[in-house]
Amino acid sequence: MNKKIIFSKVSILAPAALTLVVLLIVAVKLQTKNHDNNYIANHNSTTQKELFTSDRVPLSFEFPNIIPVTAAGKEWENGAYLDNTLVESIDFSENFLPNARSDTFGYITVKKIEIANLHDYLESNYTSPSISSFHIEEVKLPYENGYRVSFENDPKSGGSLSPLPDYIYYFYKNSLLYQIALTNPSYLNSDSEKIKDVFDNIILNSLKLE
Repeated sequence: MNKKIIFSKVSILAPAALTLVVLLIVAVKLQTKNHDNNYIANHNSTTQKELFTSDRVPLSFEFPNIIPVTAAGKEWENGAYLDNTLVESIDFSENFLPNARSDTFGYITVKKIEIANLHDYLESNYTSPSISSFHIEEVKLPYENGYRVSFENDPKSGGSLSPLPDYIYYFYKNSLLYQIALTNPSYLNSDSEKIKDVFDNIILNSLKLE
């Protein structure tokens, strides 16, 4: 008799407990979403800035502390991801995700390579049947000159270039090719246009390759 009573109570309480769990999950998600939506909304002239400095290559930049920046850790060295050619990799995300570029605002890669002419290199690199239209424009910074490559379409195929970023900055100095890409400006439910402004500001006003 006692066993039947206990079973009856459990049967009654189980749906209520399940409902409570579901409500808690929804509440957490809503709280996270609200936090995400404020990720860039809180960005203004008083937002504290931090300085990122690579310990692998000449590279530093300032960024608002509401933008996550994560460099590849030691576990990615010695051929695990970084090697003698790819010498630095950084994600604008809370975790380093080299194979999940949609889960990040963008990324920076630095490759050791010999290039005679950067413009010609970029033009040949993006001349592909999978890329119908791209535009290369020169970018002049206080410290370095480079190029910005933008794309008019996002091909469904194209290997490692699919999907294409919104645009990519390229700089070349001392046999190092710096590639800085904006891949997903709406990451963390952010305002895409504000992210583009923040991203451009990081590159155009604070990037140093020395």
